[in-house]
Parts: sequence; C-alpha cells; structure tokens
Amino acid sequence: MNPRRSIHLQSPPPPPARSRTSTTLPPEPTQKELDDYEFLCRRFFFAQDENAKLSMDAIMNKTSQYHQAKYTRVQANVRREFHLTQSLRKISEFRAHLSSVQPGWSLSPAARASPSGALARRERIDKFKAFIEAQCGSAGTQNFFIGLYAAMKLQTLPPNIGGTGDGRIEWEIDDAVFMESGGNQFMLDAIDTMKGVLGFDERPLNYRPLPCRAFHQPSLYSSTNVLPTFRDRGEDPSISEAINKPSRAAPPGRSRASSDPFLDPTRSSPSMNAALSMPLPTPEESATDLDSLGPSTPLDERGPEIPPPASLSDHYAASTYSMDAEIFLNEQQLRIWTFPPYITNPELHKLIALFPPSITSQAVPRFKPLAKAKQRKGKRKGVDMDMDLEGEGNPVQMGLGIDPTGLNADLVKERGEIRKGTGRMWIGDLMRLPGWRGTFWDTIRDWLRHLFR
Repeated sequence: MNPRRSIHLQSPPPPPARSRTSTTLPPEPTQKELDDYEFLCRRFFFAQDENAKLSMDAIMNKTSQYHQAKYTRVQANVRREFHLTQSLRKISEFRAHLSSVQPGWSLSPAARASPSGALARRERIDKFKAFIEAQCGSAGTQNFFIGLYAAMKLQTLPPNIGGTGDGRIEWEIDDAVFMESGGNQFMLDAIDTMKGVLGFDERPLNYRPLPCRAFHQPSLYSSTNVLPTFRDRGEDPSISEAINKPSRAAPPGRSRASSDPFLDPTRSSPSMNAALSMPLPTPEESATDLDSLGPSTPLDERGPEIPPPASLSDHYAASTYSMDAEIFLNEQQLRIWTFPPYITNPELHKLIALFPPSITSQAVPRFKPLAKAKQRKGKRKGVDMDMDLEGEGNPVQMGLGIDPTGLNADLVKERGEIRKGTGRMWIGDLMRLPGWRGTFWDTIRDWLRHLFR
C-alpha cells in the first residue's frame, strides 16, 4: 500500500533582496559644482570662449539625467542675463551716439555757417542720397522711410489742403525703430542723417536712466575674485583649465551653437572712440548706470564684462536688477523729432525725388484743414490752457506723452493726427524760417503742382 502523500501548500520563495545601490539615485550636484558650471556659462556667453563650451558639454554628458535640469536652469539664467546686458548696452550706445551728434553738425563747417545756403543744400542732398542707397533696400527699414517720406511730403503742402504750411511737423518715434529695424549700422546712419545732416531736433518723452546694479561685482581678474578650481575635487583637469584660462574673443566666421546667441559683431560709431576708452567704475564710484560706460565695442575687440557668480547675499539684488531691466526693456522709449526750420520747399522736392518708387508710391494722409480764424500769426510762446486748435496747452505738443484722445475728442477730430509708416506725427507749435516757400517762381510751380494733382 502506497503511503499517502500529504498535500501541503508551500509558499513561494521570497524574492531576492535588492541591493541597496540599485535604488539609490546618483548624488545631487553640490553648490560648488553648480557655481563652477555657472562660471563656465558666463565665460561662454559673455566672452564666447569655446573651451568653456566644451567643458559645459562634458559636464552635461557626465551628469545623470535626474540632475541635468539643475544645470539647464543655471545656463538659462546666465543666458537671460546676457540678453539683458546686450540689450541695455545697445540702448546705451544709441543714447551715447545720439547725444554726440548735434543738429546739422554732420555737414562741413562752411555749410554749417549758412544752413540755408547752396553749399549746405548740396551736402544734404549728397549725404541723404548715400543714406537712402545704403539703407532703404532693407525690408526692416521700409516703415521708417515711409514715415520720413510722409513727413517731408506734408511739409511741402499748404494748410488748406491738409499740409503743414509754415508749421513744423513733430514726429513721435520709438527708439526701438532705430535699434531694431536694420542693424547697428542703420542705427548710426539714421541718427547721423536725421540729426546731423537734415537737422532734426529731438527730445525724449519718457526718459528713464538705465537700470543699475545695487551691488558691486568684482572684475574677472581682480585679486578679490577667486576663480573656482576642479583640482581640489579630482575632476577633469581640462575643465579647470577652461575656467582659469583668460577669456578670448571668438574667431571670425565660426559656426554658431544652439545656445550661442548674439554673436554677430557690432560696429560702434567712430565718434564714440573716446567713450570706449572710459574705465569701468570702481566700487567707490557712484555712477553704476550703463549710461556712464559709453557705447559697446565690437565683441571681437572687447566684449561685455563677465559678471562673476553672485554670492548668496547678492541673489536678491541680482533678481531685482533683472526684473528692473526687463520692465525697462518692455517699456516704449518714445522720442519726438521736430522738422528743421531752414529746409525750404524746393529743397524738399529734391530730397523727396531721391526716394525709390516703392516709397513714393505710398499714399500720404492729410491733416484736417485749419480754420481761417485760427491761422498762425507768428511763433507762439505762451501756453493757453484753453487748448485751441493749434495745440497750445496740448500735453502732446508740450512733450508729456499723453494721448490726446482722452482729453478733447473735438480738438483731435478738428486738428488731426497722422500715423504713417512708423510712429505718429502732428503739427507742432514751432514755425519755419521766412522764405520756406522758396522764390516767387517756386511758389508758382508749387501752386500749379497742387492744382493739377
């Protein structure tokens, strides 16, 4: 008799114990490692150091995917600061060049002595023609030239058909039009032509000083700036070599990287060479605004200063500076350009003839004809708060940058405001010099021109 087999349920064998190392995440990067990576990012963005870029890639390749986000965040913060610095330096160069050019001073001394003379007219035509041939072909500058053409055209029209007559147009333009339409050379040429050649007067509407840092960061090579080293941790010596190697400019014509913006070399104005040699402010100096630094030099000559990593006590100040800079850059920087008083109608016709057909084919809107009871009688000097048709007491005319549509709708409807090309323009309070119509025969030709058109 076979013995009975007792059936017992057997529990499955326990799973093998997992090793402790299999569930442990890679160690998080230390603060020193993040600071070293930030320094490499600054060397790459602010000095275009290729060795720093190679070291950045090496660190990212060796970093676990669990912690790459921290390094990416550090790189994004440095890139953002670099963009802000470049934008502020661009505005600083624009303001510096604008303040260095005086109305009509781009002409020869003999021409400046008589702005309405034949020599001055000939030089203005030659320089204006060169400016149009060099810059008018770009698509980004079309709106600027359309607006300039409209302003010149309106200056030649009598007030009874929607022109300015003896008045001078005031043209409100955003500074960004000069800085962003056609590159650095267009900005310099446009300022030289508008203010130095034609003789426009300009004044800002909402001027604000550039934001400045509330703390002083030591220079890259100062004795107080201790460079980080990787040798103490036994890291790759090539990374340490990239950190301690002096910064150098990027070679011309090198390929761009995905995280390598703003590498096109900029060209500064020759008249700003004195400002380029200005020393950077020391901790004892109170002028920390970028306006005091003058215009930027080409990146292949100097490049922006590399700000060292901010200490923990400076993080709040650095964040406040970045927010102030972003708010400043997002605001419109409006400026009023007033037409010169000495350019006559015959000269304007010659200047207008230099525009290409793509500009002159644009239809120019007209101002509302002025009432006879409110025609101009000499240059007005006072301010009448009743705000008559001519704009006396009008905050827009006074340069306060207030939208007239919120003040007196009837006044705006009767007086008119033109938007053509870029910005807006209106008839200002200042008047042109006597003789703006030209000779008697010039007046007859203008009358016939308006009659048959």
